[in-house]
Amino acid sequence: MSLLRPSPPASGSEPSREHQSLALPLLLGQLGGGLRRRVLDLGPAVGANVAFFANRSCRVHIADLQQSLFPSGEAKPALSSEAFEAVLRADLPTAETFDVILAWDLLNYLEDSRIRLLSRHLAQRCPPGSLLLVLISNRKEIPDRPSRFEILDQDHLVYEIETTLRRDGPQYKEALLHRCLPEFEVESTFLLRNGIQEYLFARRSI
Repeated sequence: MSLLRPSPPASGSEPSREHQSLALPLLLGQLGGGLRRRVLDLGPAVGANVAFFANRSCRVHIADLQQSLFPSGEAKPALSSEAFEAVLRADLPTAETFDVILAWDLLNYLEDSRIRLLSRHLAQRCPPGSLLLVLISNRKEIPDRPSRFEILDQDHLVYEIETTLRRDGPQYKEALLHRCLPEFEVESTFLLRNGIQEYLFARRSI
Protein backbone atom coordinates (compact mmCIF):
# COMPACT_ATOMS: atom_id res chain seq x y z
CA MET A 1 0.00 0.00 0.00
CA SER A 2 1.43 3.37 -0.96
CA LEU A 3 1.87 5.99 1.74
CA LEU A 4 0.17 9.36 1.71
CA ARG A 5 2.63 12.17 1.09
CA PRO A 6 2.68 15.47 2.96
CA SER A 7 2.12 18.77 1.22
CA PRO A 8 5.21 20.70 -0.06
CA PRO A 9 7.17 22.61 2.61
CA ALA A 10 6.36 26.26 3.26
CA SER A 11 8.86 28.96 2.35
CA GLY A 12 11.74 29.04 4.84
CA SER A 13 11.29 25.41 5.87
CA GLU A 14 13.12 22.25 4.84
CA PRO A 15 11.70 19.31 2.87
CA SER A 16 9.63 16.94 4.99
CA ARG A 17 11.36 13.83 6.22
CA GLU A 18 9.82 10.43 6.83
CA HIS A 19 10.85 7.73 9.26
CA GLN A 20 9.57 4.39 10.39
CA SER A 21 8.43 4.59 13.99
CA LEU A 22 8.86 1.69 16.38
CA ALA A 23 7.22 3.34 19.39
CA LEU A 24 3.98 4.37 17.63
CA PRO A 25 2.80 0.82 16.76
CA LEU A 26 3.62 -0.26 20.30
CA LEU A 27 1.53 2.62 21.66
CA LEU A 28 -1.35 1.71 19.37
CA GLY A 29 -1.15 -1.91 20.45
CA GLN A 30 -1.79 -0.84 24.04
CA LEU A 31 -4.92 1.14 23.10
CA GLY A 32 -7.05 -1.96 22.51
CA GLY A 33 -10.08 -3.06 24.48
CA GLY A 34 -12.74 -1.16 22.56
CA LEU A 35 -12.71 1.79 24.95
CA ARG A 36 -12.92 5.41 23.79
CA ARG A 37 -9.46 6.75 24.56
CA ARG A 38 -8.47 10.36 25.12
CA VAL A 39 -5.36 11.76 23.44
CA LEU A 40 -3.56 14.99 24.37
CA ASP A 41 -1.40 16.37 21.54
CA LEU A 42 1.17 18.95 22.65
CA GLY A 43 1.95 19.86 19.05
CA PRO A 44 0.01 21.86 16.45
CA ALA A 45 -3.33 20.71 15.08
CA VAL A 46 -2.71 18.28 12.22
CA GLY A 47 -5.85 17.02 10.54
CA ALA A 48 -4.31 13.69 9.55
CA ASN A 49 -3.38 12.96 13.19
CA VAL A 50 -6.84 13.81 14.50
CA ALA A 51 -8.42 11.61 11.83
CA PHE A 52 -5.95 8.80 12.53
CA PHE A 53 -6.95 8.57 16.20
CA ALA A 54 -10.63 9.27 15.52
CA ASN A 55 -10.66 6.16 13.31
CA ARG A 56 -9.50 4.26 16.40
CA SER A 57 -12.32 5.59 18.58
CA CYS A 58 -10.05 8.18 20.24
CA ARG A 59 -10.86 11.78 21.05
CA VAL A 60 -7.98 14.24 20.52
CA HIS A 61 -7.38 17.49 22.41
CA ILE A 62 -4.81 19.88 20.88
CA ALA A 63 -2.77 21.87 23.41
CA ASP A 64 -0.13 23.22 20.96
CA LEU A 65 2.55 24.15 23.46
CA GLN A 66 4.87 24.49 20.47
CA GLN A 67 3.05 27.60 19.30
CA SER A 68 2.73 29.09 22.79
CA LEU A 69 6.39 28.59 23.68
CA PHE A 70 7.95 29.06 20.23
CA PRO A 71 5.78 31.41 18.14
CA SER A 72 6.59 31.27 14.44
CA GLY A 73 8.91 34.04 13.31
CA GLU A 74 9.76 35.23 16.84
CA ALA A 75 12.90 34.89 18.92
CA LYS A 76 11.20 33.76 22.10
CA PRO A 77 13.05 34.87 25.26
CA ALA A 78 13.62 32.41 28.07
CA LEU A 79 10.54 32.20 30.27
CA SER A 80 10.67 32.35 34.03
CA SER A 81 9.31 29.35 35.90
CA GLU A 82 6.19 31.36 36.73
CA ALA A 83 5.63 32.37 33.10
CA PHE A 84 6.25 28.81 31.90
CA GLU A 85 3.72 27.43 34.36
CA ALA A 86 1.25 30.13 33.30
CA VAL A 87 1.50 28.79 29.74
CA LEU A 88 0.91 25.23 30.99
CA ARG A 89 -2.12 26.29 33.01
CA ALA A 90 -3.54 28.19 30.04
CA ASP A 91 -2.94 25.51 27.39
CA LEU A 92 -3.43 22.22 29.22
CA PRO A 93 -7.05 21.23 29.92
CA THR A 94 -7.97 20.94 33.59
CA ALA A 95 -11.31 19.15 33.49
CA GLU A 96 -10.30 15.81 31.98
CA THR A 97 -7.63 13.12 32.04
CA PHE A 98 -5.84 11.46 29.14
CA ASP A 99 -4.75 7.97 28.15
CA VAL A 100 -2.11 9.12 25.64
CA ILE A 101 0.08 12.23 25.45
CA LEU A 102 1.99 13.07 22.27
CA ALA A 103 4.95 15.26 23.22
CA TRP A 104 6.78 14.70 19.90
CA ASP A 105 10.19 16.51 20.01
CA LEU A 106 9.16 19.26 22.46
CA LEU A 107 11.48 18.09 25.28
CA ASN A 108 14.53 18.81 23.11
CA TYR A 109 13.68 22.50 23.45
CA LEU A 110 13.14 22.64 27.22
CA GLU A 111 15.68 22.96 30.00
CA ASP A 112 15.63 20.08 32.45
CA SER A 113 13.92 22.23 35.11
CA ARG A 114 11.13 23.01 32.62
CA ILE A 115 10.76 19.31 31.78
CA ARG A 116 10.20 18.63 35.50
CA LEU A 117 7.45 21.27 35.61
CA LEU A 118 5.84 19.86 32.48
CA SER A 119 6.03 16.34 33.89
CA ARG A 120 4.24 17.41 37.06
CA HIS A 121 1.45 19.10 35.12
CA LEU A 122 1.02 16.18 32.75
CA ALA A 123 0.96 13.68 35.61
CA GLN A 124 -1.99 15.56 37.12
CA ARG A 125 -3.92 14.82 33.95
CA CYS A 126 -2.99 11.13 33.61
CA PRO A 127 -4.24 8.05 35.45
CA PRO A 128 -1.67 5.30 36.09
CA GLY A 129 -0.73 3.49 32.91
CA SER A 130 -1.29 6.47 30.61
CA LEU A 131 1.28 6.60 27.80
CA LEU A 132 3.63 9.44 26.88
CA LEU A 133 5.38 9.49 23.49
CA VAL A 134 8.65 11.46 23.39
CA LEU A 135 11.15 11.86 20.53
CA ILE A 136 14.67 12.85 21.60
CA SER A 137 17.36 13.96 19.15
CA ASN A 138 20.86 12.57 19.57
CA ARG A 139 22.32 15.07 17.12
CA LYS A 140 24.68 17.89 18.11
CA GLU A 141 22.48 20.41 16.27
CA ILE A 142 18.70 20.54 16.03
CA PRO A 143 16.27 22.89 14.24
CA ASP A 144 15.73 26.17 16.05
CA ARG A 145 12.10 25.28 16.87
CA PRO A 146 10.12 22.05 17.25
CA SER A 147 9.06 20.20 14.13
CA ARG A 148 5.55 19.46 12.87
CA PHE A 149 4.81 15.72 12.96
CA GLU A 150 2.22 13.93 10.87
CA ILE A 151 1.17 10.29 11.17
CA LEU A 152 1.14 8.57 7.79
CA ASP A 153 0.13 5.13 9.05
CA GLN A 154 0.67 3.06 12.18
CA ASP A 155 4.36 2.56 11.34
CA HIS A 156 5.42 5.84 9.75
CA LEU A 157 5.78 9.48 10.76
CA VAL A 158 6.71 12.43 8.64
CA TYR A 159 8.17 15.57 10.17
CA GLU A 160 8.44 19.03 8.71
CA ILE A 161 11.29 21.24 9.88
CA GLU A 162 9.78 24.72 9.77
CA THR A 163 13.04 26.68 9.94
CA THR A 164 16.51 26.51 8.42
CA LEU A 165 18.09 27.92 11.60
CA ARG A 166 19.88 25.62 14.04
CA ARG A 167 20.64 25.49 17.76
CA ASP A 168 22.77 23.21 19.92
CA GLY A 169 21.00 19.96 20.74
CA PRO A 170 20.88 18.95 24.43
CA GLN A 171 21.22 15.23 23.55
CA TYR A 172 19.27 14.20 26.65
CA LYS A 173 20.16 10.75 27.96
CA GLU A 174 17.78 8.26 29.51
CA ALA A 175 19.16 8.76 33.03
CA LEU A 176 18.40 12.49 32.88
CA LEU A 177 14.91 11.84 31.51
CA HIS A 178 14.26 9.55 34.46
CA ARG A 179 15.13 12.40 36.82
CA CYS A 180 13.13 14.99 34.87
CA LEU A 181 10.04 12.79 34.45
CA PRO A 182 9.76 11.18 37.90
CA GLU A 183 6.02 10.55 37.53
CA PHE A 184 6.65 8.38 34.47
CA GLU A 185 8.69 5.27 33.75
CA VAL A 186 10.17 4.03 30.48
CA GLU A 187 8.10 1.31 28.86
CA SER A 188 10.25 1.05 25.74
CA THR A 189 12.91 3.00 23.88
CA PHE A 190 14.18 2.71 20.31
CA LEU A 191 17.24 4.35 18.76
CA LEU A 192 16.55 5.05 15.09
CA ARG A 193 19.14 5.49 12.36
CA ASN A 194 18.08 9.09 11.73
CA GLY A 195 19.39 10.21 15.14
CA ILE A 196 16.02 10.17 16.89
CA GLN A 197 15.49 8.09 20.02
CA GLU A 198 11.84 7.25 20.56
CA TYR A 199 10.60 6.81 24.13
CA LEU A 200 7.31 5.40 25.30
CA PHE A 201 6.73 6.30 28.95
CA ALA A 202 3.92 5.12 31.22
CA ARG A 203 2.44 7.02 34.16
CA ARG A 204 3.61 5.40 37.37
CA SER A 205 1.10 3.99 39.82
CA ILE A 206 0.26 6.47 42.55
